Amino acid sequence: MNSNIQRLSSMLGMCARARKIIHGIPLIRKALRSASPPKLVLYSHTASQNSKKRITDKCIYYRVQSIEIPLGTDELARCTGKSGAVAAVGITDDGLARAVLGLIPEDHTTNLDNAQAADSTIH
Repeated sequence: MNSNIQRLSSMLGMCARARKIIHGIPLIRKALRSASPPKLVLYSHTASQNSKKRITDKCIYYRVQSIEIPLGTDELARCTGKSGAVAAVGITDDGLARAVLGLIPEDHTTNLDNAQAADSTIH
């Protein structure tokens, strides 16, 4: 495993221990509609296309950054202390979200980058 991926796993574990993380797509979608939405949403590269679409569409609508990460659903569950499979997690703390963003490789584009590019072509 790459050292940045190991650091990302460790940082997600720290977010979970600090209770600043939301597990699962239904809970993230509910939190996005709430008064205190997550600051960053990460979803697994092995999540189903339907799950990816549901989470990215909701994040684009509510202007929350979402990124596909190079961890499988089982690895994402393991590093956040859950059993089974976790397709997505939301980070609710600004500082932890910035720290996690610093560990994600630059070649991963975010949904907000794509949405802002689409907005600029429409107007």
